[in-house]
Amino acid sequence: MGCTPSISLSDTTNGQVLHNSDYIIRSNKKIKNERQMENLARIVFPYKVPRISIVTPKKDTCIDAFIKAAAHSSCPCDVHETTENIPSTSVDIFLLDRRTPSFDVDSLCKALRNQNEFAIIAAIIPKNQRRRLRSGVCSSKRSEGDKTDVGALLATGYNYRLFHTVSKQDAYDDLLVLFDLVKTNLKLRVSSAVLAALENCTDAVEIREASSDVTCYSNASFKQIFADHRPPIPDEIRNSLSTETKYSWKAESGRCTVEYVSDLLVTVRRISPDFHKETSNGTVGITSKRKDSFLTRFAQQQSVMLDAPIMRVINVINMVKETTPQTENALDSALEILRSAELYSPLKFDSKIQDDVANDYVGGLITTTAKRKHSSEFSSPKSFADKDITPGIIRSQFSNTSDALNKYSEYLENDELWSYDILRLEEATHKRPLAYLGLKIFRRFGVQELLRIDEALLFNWLTIIEQNYHISNPYHNSTHGSDVLHATAYFLNRPRAKVILEDVDRVAACLSAVVHDVDHPGRTNPFLVNASSNLALLYNDISVLESHHASLAFRLTGSSDTANIFKNISRDDYRTLRESIIDMVLATDMSKHFEHVSRFVSSTKALQISPPNEQPAPSFATETKIFDDTTLAALSSPDSKRIILRILIKCADISNPLRSRDLCVEWSKRISEEYFDQTEEEERKGLPLVMPNFDRKTCNLGKCQTGFLDFIIKDMFAAWNELIDISELMGNLEDNYAFWKSEEERIADERSKEASSSVI
Repeated sequence: MGCTPSISLSDTTNGQVLHNSDYIIRSNKKIKNERQMENLARIVFPYKVPRISIVTPKKDTCIDAFIKAAAHSSCPCDVHETTENIPSTSVDIFLLDRRTPSFDVDSLCKALRNQNEFAIIAAIIPKNQRRRLRSGVCSSKRSEGDKTDVGALLATGYNYRLFHTVSKQDAYDDLLVLFDLVKTNLKLRVSSAVLAALENCTDAVEIREASSDVTCYSNASFKQIFADHRPPIPDEIRNSLSTETKYSWKAESGRCTVEYVSDLLVTVRRISPDFHKETSNGTVGITSKRKDSFLTRFAQQQSVMLDAPIMRVINVINMVKETTPQTENALDSALEILRSAELYSPLKFDSKIQDDVANDYVGGLITTTAKRKHSSEFSSPKSFADKDITPGIIRSQFSNTSDALNKYSEYLENDELWSYDILRLEEATHKRPLAYLGLKIFRRFGVQELLRIDEALLFNWLTIIEQNYHISNPYHNSTHGSDVLHATAYFLNRPRAKVILEDVDRVAACLSAVVHDVDHPGRTNPFLVNASSNLALLYNDISVLESHHASLAFRLTGSSDTANIFKNISRDDYRTLRESIIDMVLATDMSKHFEHVSRFVSSTKALQISPPNEQPAPSFATETKIFDDTTLAALSSPDSKRIILRILIKCADISNPLRSRDLCVEWSKRISEEYFDQTEEEERKGLPLVMPNFDRKTCNLGKCQTGFLDFIIKDMFAAWNELIDISELMGNLEDNYAFWKSEEERIADERSKEASSSVI
């Protein structure tokens, strides 16, 4: 038996329940014979079941007794006949066999102790040592080098010693004691973790002994705030404390809570920002400057994970709430909103759109989930077939790039104007206009100079990208890519945009416009997610298409030396361009539309930018500044430019409602055709309908467009207009809105007449 008194169950009566600390030991019946292992009491562990590892040079009756005792306790037990490769982290109890002098387990014990300070390590001692201890001559007979005494074992790293035994009950009793040590060590580990967490807590925590009023523990926040001045606990609260009570009160420092636990008073103070403390010179109030430093100290105490800006805002609101009870309800509502995962997305979006058609259209664009039909069951959809693309080298039919532009010069004239007709170039190039328009626009913005490449390489890259746009798509083809590039170039040329953005920003924007929809399958993100497509599985249902466009663009670019437009720039410049391009392409995900627009509106409103019609009149003496120096510096910061570039490409991507009437109508018909095809495929495959009202037979195109303009287009372009001044384009938007409104009424009247005639 061990040196610590063990628990013997030999005298238990039938059915008696004994309590060993937190363990509940249930006796099946009175034990008459130690061989009857099935009659030994079984143990119920309130925490984890301990794992046992036995290290011995060979198995014998003693080791067998411990193995059977472990099995009776339902504890996993491993036996190792070597001291090498012994796991240290997943094992709770180690039984090291010291009965064989040549088997060095003491070195193993030291190694295990260094790796796991909470492990229980027990030494199995030879049986002759047990007899010597009982005879009382152990100390006198032991040689100087004998290390079986308690002090030597503790110094080596052992917690406990077990004597050689062949009795299964003795082995079981020894394990019960070790189990109790495991429980104690578990509490120590938990206590250590709790204290570590308290050190990073912004609340001031103090633990003092109730009887002596001596502080046993205080965390870093308490020491920093109160230093040597320990705040008192009100006498009326202190005198009424008991083991069943917990009190809260509002102190000078903020909201306080105290609880009586095992003769300890645990006090937690949520410090308010207007707290002032006593000093040797009297009471010193915190000025506004000191309040700022006070909040800064609290922010520094937070862990890295909790140091996000939104968490700082929540913490400040919580502290204000403690000191201003009259605003508590309003602040609670604000906190609930701030805890939303989508801070910039509208809450309960569906309720804001009363029209079913507009709701389906807009909701289908900005959400990643789809409404299911209620009338039928759905079969398991097959994966969407995402084609494998092998980039290749494109052989141009032109000897040089100037020949390419000269051939289509008639269709490339006035490309700097908003009225430019991309559909004429589409027809002339047999639906491949991107390489030609792209080359001309890139010339204008000096893309080849910034990238330090020749035009032949740039033209080859444009051609490769265009080859990976699906020519069969009604809308998402290279003509749409060309249209977005044209709009991007137009916005970049606005005087206000010129002073905010730099050359690298303009080049990144042009490249992003070219690749932003490459390899688009003509289906929406929700469709791909519902169909369990390869792309949706690859990108975990998050910004599926946008992630694919950006990824494929860089894979195509690096596919060969004749397509790599980034090969001559530095690594840092490449990383800057890559980061910006990816950020802009991902910004075209319509599910993040309100987030990007809200961020843009918030950032520009804070600067109080004058609307275009309120610009100061030009002076003959000095050149008029578009922005004052402070505003320009704020707009030109990296964060502001990132937000501006996101909105720029978003506006370019859905700028069709601001085009001339003919172009606006044509683009609307094309995107509707894709949605019609998608709805039909969803019905064929039994998939959820993303936009059910896009039925080719019943859709009111005018109603869809007015809903799209009302809830997506108008607000975004109104904010964009305030920054870069596109007043003439806003006139087109109003005209097209009026047209679609009349179309909505006309189509509704026609459907009404058809319904009436069918009834007659």
